[in-house]
Amino acid sequence: MKGTYVTAFIVRVPATLANLGSCFHCLGLALSLYNTYRLETLPSISGQQTALPILITNLGSQGYAPASDDLFCRAFCLPFERRGLSLPSVRVQMSLEIPDDSGLGSRTAAAVGGLLGANRYLKKKQLAFDMDELILLAMELAADLHADTVAAALLGGLAVAVVQDRKVYTTAMPLPGELKVIIFRPTFTMGRCEEQRPVSAWYSRTDATSYTSRIALLLSALQTGQYHLLASTMQDQLRPPFQPLWPLTVAALTEEAMAAGAHGACFLDHASTLFALASHSYDRIISAIQARAHTLKLAGSCQLLPIENRGASTHPVSLSLPQVAHQRAV
Repeated sequence: MKGTYVTAFIVRVPATLANLGSCFHCLGLALSLYNTYRLETLPSISGQQTALPILITNLGSQGYAPASDDLFCRAFCLPFERRGLSLPSVRVQMSLEIPDDSGLGSRTAAAVGGLLGANRYLKKKQLAFDMDELILLAMELAADLHADTVAAALLGGLAVAVVQDRKVYTTAMPLPGELKVIIFRPTFTMGRCEEQRPVSAWYSRTDATSYTSRIALLLSALQTGQYHLLASTMQDQLRPPFQPLWPLTVAALTEEAMAAGAHGACFLDHASTLFALASHSYDRIISAIQARAHTLKLAGSCQLLPIENRGASTHPVSLSLPQVAHQRAV
């Protein structure tokens, strides 16, 4: 008997930033750059699901399936495993805008995308997981997935997340539309910070006070629009630099960005991606960063990204993924 598709929907997950200067693993920020997953239930025959595995097609421009695909599959399977249910057979088409190994949360997007895809199926059975449970499930999938970026991907805006005794406390704050993020990505990456920049287990009272004060100042500056206070909040002295000459490059690019009008700048988790916050003079800041990178013989590209205040979304579709992506871009 010829089967029919019984379910088709799209999951869209934003990029995220973590470790915003002094905010080590406690604040996450969502950006308007997306990984999109189109899920279709494969044909059923006489009321029975086919035994086909999860089929993945990557529609990204790079033309290959990145390692995060495995994370998406594991994330999709985990909720069914916890509910004691068999997996549906699905076809997944991926349109991946978030580059891997960029510090922009490609692995977070894969995990959140898989969990939300599964949750959409479970919701029909009244077995869906709530937001806090999804955050805990994501953290189980990989050691480098933290509550702050998962919460930002799910909720949007600037997200705060605290996990204590498997209880999640989280909230998110939308940021004004004029506040945008400028990203500079070199053509190389430095690898994961956990491997190259270990964090000490002990800090002095002075260090602890300095960091908690900067986090409080950052939140207050964003709430009140006092953006001139952001520069000092985005200085990262918690972790040692990657290599002896790298701090000179970091200082040169961050200083150039702020001299051109950025409110604050720092390098992200992988320490190969520059992140700057600005509410004006976007083109001038981008030109200044690119010019300084050129003098440093540092090849790379800049991107201006609005902040995503709504977080991840799921919705039914009847159009193909490229058509939906084109409509969003327009």
